[in-house]
Amino acid sequence: MKKYVLFFLFFFTYALSLCGQQKKLDSLTNLLKLANEDTNKVKMLNAYTREIEGMGNYPKGDSVAKLALALATKINFKRGIAVAIFNSAVLSDDQSNYPQALYLYSKSRKMFDEMGDKEGVTKVIGNIGIVYWEQDDYPRALDAYLQALKITEDMKDSIGIARNTANIGLLYAQQDKYKDALDYYFKALEIDEKLKSKQYIEIITGDIGIAYHGLKNNTKALEYHLKAIEMSKELGDESGVGTNMGNIGSVYGSMGEYNKALLYYNEALRIDKEIGNKRGYANNLSNVGNIYQMEKDYKQAEKYLLEARAIGDSINFLGLVRSTNQYLSDIYVKTNRWQDAYEAFKLSSIAQDSIVNQDKSKQIGKLEAKADYDKQLVVKQAEEDKNNALSAAESKKQKIVIAFIGAIALGVACLALVVFRSLKTTRKQKNIIEEQKSIVEEKNKDITDSITYASRIQNALLTTEAYITKYLPGHFILYKPRDIVSGDFYWAVNMKNKFWFACCDSTGHGVPGAFMSILNITLLNEAIVERGISAPDAALNDVRHNLIHALNPEGSVTESKDGMDCVLCCIDTEKMEMQCAAANNPIWILKAPSPPSPLGKGLENSDALQEHNIKVLPIGEDLGGAPVFIEILPDKMPVGVQYGEQKPFTPKTIKLNKGDTVYLFTDGYADQFGGPKGKKFKYKQLQQLITSNAQLSMAEQKKVLEKTLEDWKGSLEQVDDVLVIGIKI
Repeated sequence: MKKYVLFFLFFFTYALSLCGQQKKLDSLTNLLKLANEDTNKVKMLNAYTREIEGMGNYPKGDSVAKLALALATKINFKRGIAVAIFNSAVLSDDQSNYPQALYLYSKSRKMFDEMGDKEGVTKVIGNIGIVYWEQDDYPRALDAYLQALKITEDMKDSIGIARNTANIGLLYAQQDKYKDALDYYFKALEIDEKLKSKQYIEIITGDIGIAYHGLKNNTKALEYHLKAIEMSKELGDESGVGTNMGNIGSVYGSMGEYNKALLYYNEALRIDKEIGNKRGYANNLSNVGNIYQMEKDYKQAEKYLLEARAIGDSINFLGLVRSTNQYLSDIYVKTNRWQDAYEAFKLSSIAQDSIVNQDKSKQIGKLEAKADYDKQLVVKQAEEDKNNALSAAESKKQKIVIAFIGAIALGVACLALVVFRSLKTTRKQKNIIEEQKSIVEEKNKDITDSITYASRIQNALLTTEAYITKYLPGHFILYKPRDIVSGDFYWAVNMKNKFWFACCDSTGHGVPGAFMSILNITLLNEAIVERGISAPDAALNDVRHNLIHALNPEGSVTESKDGMDCVLCCIDTEKMEMQCAAANNPIWILKAPSPPSPLGKGLENSDALQEHNIKVLPIGEDLGGAPVFIEILPDKMPVGVQYGEQKPFTPKTIKLNKGDTVYLFTDGYADQFGGPKGKKFKYKQLQQLITSNAQLSMAEQKKVLEKTLEDWKGSLEQVDDVLVIGIKI
């Protein structure tokens, strides 16, 4: 009960402060009604705009600023025009309309420059720095603050010095350099307290609370945020109340007190929504989503994070876009939504690159331009000295000699200066390039290490050689991923004295292919191991259904075409029979010499063979006792979404004899470019290679296939993942 009483008292006190602010606005409103259409009314309208902006009523502030601009333009009051444009820029920044804010600030700065108003110029430059800071563009923000600080120091403007000192502290805080930030904050606070600038004391107090939170001093952080809220209430600054509410929520969240954190975050959301503070609203949505994620309420977490990400994208809030996508990727991994996890991870990486990779080439260009300009000045100066010397030569020869020697000495000095500056610039450029190279190499190492670790996870999901050898002593697996991780995979399991074997090619290769292979392995396990489906065609139908459902949930805007080409076999060694189903890839069987009817009951005549898409090719001159090559043709459709009707997969049953060899493969081997003309290897050549080496052991056949592929490829790159499997019955 005590908690609710405290909350009531807070809002009661806050309402009283708003009443005081409202009285001031009412007084200005009454004066405006009585004012004439002159410069005084423009000044009053501009003051009215600042009061409304301070209360967080941005739409109303926009309308009053436009009235001030219209009247100032009408009576040609230039200072009134510049201030009205400046106020409109501040309101645009408040509402996260950064391009409009920068445009208006630039316009007002030009007018202040023309009027020789250094104080106005300083305010504009400082506020431009804030716009760049809000967009995470720290180099431009720091440049603006340093420009503004120099002007204010030259003017001995205490207010300007305080503002720009505080802004530099803010930049250090944004880069997690909190001790440096506190040094600047307390310098600014000392000046503001001497000037009794309540509004700025309120802001800097909240910033100090953030810095203490960054240093994990939560007691100090709460102390300063609560002080800032009291000041905001006194000033009627609703935006300040909302900001510090959100900051207190962050402190409690880091302390693990999630209920308190949500209480403060939700109040901050309410205020941000009312005043139109998109940046603050999006940030607090992300904070609430993160709290729900830590409480493992993934549904609620996803809801808040998606809304935060959408707003962050719309206002180019790169830091928030990066963090929300990181949180979403973690949620999708924990809920086995692999495709969504990959997409969120990719979006997070793009945002991170945009933040980290500042435009270094522009900086180098500026340095080069400055060096060229310095050279031109030196040349121009030398030319002037030479001309002066020649003019003096007509009157006094002695002066010619002295001037000429002086010109040479000056030229040598200037040349030395140019060389020195050029070397300095070159050294700086070299340092920048080496720094960038180091960053790129480090990022590449991190990415490679992550992918290598992912390959260990993927390999752990593949059926082990020891397990397969236990049930199929005679076999080989030629598995050569194109990248560190692979879209091709093999899968096997023994169920009820029947051995299942799959040879699959997932959509894509590399990281996307690996994501798909993990999903496909999971669905095969669910269909055959968990649900006990006993027919290969029924298993592929089930996997296809669940794959489409996983990648194309109801309401999806775009339809994913991801899936896999797959051969799935079930071998019954007691009945010497193999059931199978094939999606896009065929099955080859090399029959050992045997009695007639090698295909089993019902498949002896050509009509039956055609009906079941099975080709029988003699390796010798006829079928009588000679080895036979059988090709089981696949269904021309993937295990996934396809155009047109979703037909069921065709079941096939083949009788096996001891000594028969079954070959399964993906398209990587046949599609490899190489040879003397750089062409594809093709399936016909692969068939000839297999049949001509069928008498070898399985281990020797694998070596032949591997060496042939390497010789064919030569110096060319591997174009796809390669997987060939041989099984000796």
